[in-house]
Amino acid sequence: MKKLFGILLVVLVFTMLLVGTCFAEKDTLVALSAGAFTGSWDPTGHTILANIRNEQIVYDRLFEMDYTDPDLKLIPKLATEWYYLDDGVTLEVKLREGVKFHDGTTLDAEDVKLTVERFSDPTRVGSAWWAQQCEGEVVDEFTVRLRPVSGEAFAPLVNLMAMTPIMSADDIKNEEILTTDYNGTGPYHFVSYENEACTFVAFDEYWDQPNKAKVKNLIFKYVADPATRLAALQTGEADITERVDTQQVEQIKADSTLQLITMPIIEQKNMVFKVRVPPMDNEKLRLAIAYAIDRETIVNDILDGYGVLADSFVSHVAWGYAPAAGFPTYDPEKAKELLAEAGYPEGKGLPELTYTTSVGFYPKTQEYGEYIVSNLADIGIKVKLVPMETSSWEDALYQPESAHMTDTGWCPPGLEPDLTIAAFYKGPGQVSFIEDPELDKVVTAEGAETDGDKRKAILKDSVFPAIAAKVPHMTLFDSMMIYSTRSNVKGFEPTPSGGMPFHKVYFDE
Repeated sequence: MKKLFGILLVVLVFTMLLVGTCFAEKDTLVALSAGAFTGSWDPTGHTILANIRNEQIVYDRLFEMDYTDPDLKLIPKLATEWYYLDDGVTLEVKLREGVKFHDGTTLDAEDVKLTVERFSDPTRVGSAWWAQQCEGEVVDEFTVRLRPVSGEAFAPLVNLMAMTPIMSADDIKNEEILTTDYNGTGPYHFVSYENEACTFVAFDEYWDQPNKAKVKNLIFKYVADPATRLAALQTGEADITERVDTQQVEQIKADSTLQLITMPIIEQKNMVFKVRVPPMDNEKLRLAIAYAIDRETIVNDILDGYGVLADSFVSHVAWGYAPAAGFPTYDPEKAKELLAEAGYPEGKGLPELTYTTSVGFYPKTQEYGEYIVSNLADIGIKVKLVPMETSSWEDALYQPESAHMTDTGWCPPGLEPDLTIAAFYKGPGQVSFIEDPELDKVVTAEGAETDGDKRKAILKDSVFPAIAAKVPHMTLFDSMMIYSTRSNVKGFEPTPSGGMPFHKVYFDE
């Protein structure tokens, strides 16, 4: 009897330990990125989405947009007050006191001043977001004034500060620290980068305690292949993955251990023309190609409806969106006419064009790339599709003469239209490298109008039609981001700007 009791006791203790283990608090969140990290952590040194997602949890911004508000009103973050001075050009900002960087130093006005000056410096890659160079003035420890160097009004400035990560002035003065480490005021502290995985830990002294990270540890890892990402989710090796392939949707819906989340986002997918590579400097040729693409079939059939047919050069979720007059639609006959006007009737005399695309990052790029090649063949244009692994494609993307055309998305970290308009169409435009005085003129005029309604009218009546007439990019569709999580993941609320606020996530065990 004693022996039996002893066996039962051992079984009971083991069972209690097992149950305790099963219900122990899970302290590590594993998220998978479809895009590669640069491995250099200066926020002003890139426009890479994976790095931007890191920055959204490591750094704070002066304000953030309220995505539930139709006018996208601003909510205080590191700033408590902001207003324009009487000149209508200078933005004065009052900072929150007592905010700590991860290294223990205190946020002050010099940090904001140097952050803005570095980001808007035309020699920095991050200046792609900034149509004007800006400067700062320290008024006192917690008051800073920001203004364009030109002395002219710059309407996007306030919205830009809702997406600009505020860096430490000490780090900005030390290039080695800035490029090898993250040091922000955000809810997660950067620990390490190894084997294409970024590791973070919750910042205990985060100033906004009600919104501090709910899970102690975070691993954000690059995994190129969508099938591998899904497999890791199914086995429980990962908790969240992005850019689910549309063909995986039904499989996820049928799996009780997984959840599916879809979100229309600011990202648009584009066919970009490398205008420095002849004959892509020919506007008529670019327009002919644009009118030859059957985008409706791409969205409805190839993407299974997980996208929105574009009708403008900013996403339908952006501030200031309006349908673009003259936006090219599928019209093969018009495409043939334009091709003849370009000097290549039925494609005669036109060399074979190269069209590069990534595989494994954006869903279905190779499939719809092949369909576009067939569309162009229908009007007499020969195109060679060149699928590329993500990191190689990213290297080629920003080279002005790497191909005739390339497929790419553009997912700016905010809903301010200039994050797309100024970056793509003010010379030298990102990816296409277009330099066009007429486009520069309308983009500059739009950015100088501080009255919101008038600015929207300029976008609708001047900017969007001017782009449609020249099409340095042909916008294919507005992206629908598809995420999947384990069913015990709660609080994951991706944003229309493509943000993945990991600090809000918790586990329901």
